[in-house]
Amino acid sequence: MIKHIRFVHEGQRPHECSVCGFKFSILSQLKRHMLTHTKEKPYKCQLCPQAYAQTNDLVKHAARVHGIDKPYQCDRCDEGFRLLTDLRQHYRVHVQSTEGGADQMEEVRFTTVAILQRAFSKDKQQQAEGNEKLE
Repeated sequence: MIKHIRFVHEGQRPHECSVCGFKFSILSQLKRHMLTHTKEKPYKCQLCPQAYAQTNDLVKHAARVHGIDKPYQCDRCDEGFRLLTDLRQHYRVHVQSTEGGADQMEEVRFTTVAILQRAFSKDKQQQAEGNEKLE
């Protein structure tokens, strides 16, 4: 709560970019920003050679180029979602239906990269199955 007040309401931005001087309230935001200076693109598409500096650009690419319009797949029921926030909300149904689920929900974290890798794997598998049917 104290961090929220400092960063949101007081506008404190203690993390400064050493290259351009832009300031961030959260260190992870600065790390993501630094990719714009280094031109590093660590988020690679598993279906083609494209790579991106930010995960949200990879998600947009997957939808636009590869037709993966719901890249965020639930690992429990395979329902797909367009937005990560929708998957998080959906996941509550699974977690809260288990014993002690409400307590576990605080520990649930998703990484966009892991979820995208699952979507790419599923897409590759479907393509392989489609190719087998053609043979």
